[in-house]
Amino acid sequence: MSRARASFATLVAGEQEQVVRFHAADHEIEAAEALARERGWLESGDEANWPLLFVAFGLAALYRERDLKQLEDADPAALDAERRRLRKVHMQVDGRLSPLRFAAFELARTNRILEIRETALRIDNSGLRLRLGDGDSE
Repeated sequence: MSRARASFATLVAGEQEQVVRFHAADHEIEAAEALARERGWLESGDEANWPLLFVAFGLAALYRERDLKQLEDADPAALDAERRRLRKVHMQVDGRLSPLRFAAFELARTNRILEIRETALRIDNSGLRLRLGDGDSE
């Protein structure tokens, strides 16, 4: 097992799928739907997952923008300090997420390969069925 795969395996070891119920205020739901529409998440054909994207990215982005706007209005010097702090935090988080991003890339690539193989097997299967059907009629 490669080092990246071993690293990913330890991240998800012992984890189980869980159902989470998320409740939000009406104005937050409206903001989420507006953001989902703006980002094209509703048109992507995977409408069931857009609330998860909102929770993961949208709400945090909206709150961060609001906080930075308030900081900009109140104290421009503090805004510069906050931006420097955020860049530093972003670099730290980026380093920690790199193995997970690579594992996700590898899983997506493996998934594409499996889809291609599945399609090939289906074609093979239908071809063999046709051959068996032709053999029976002779």
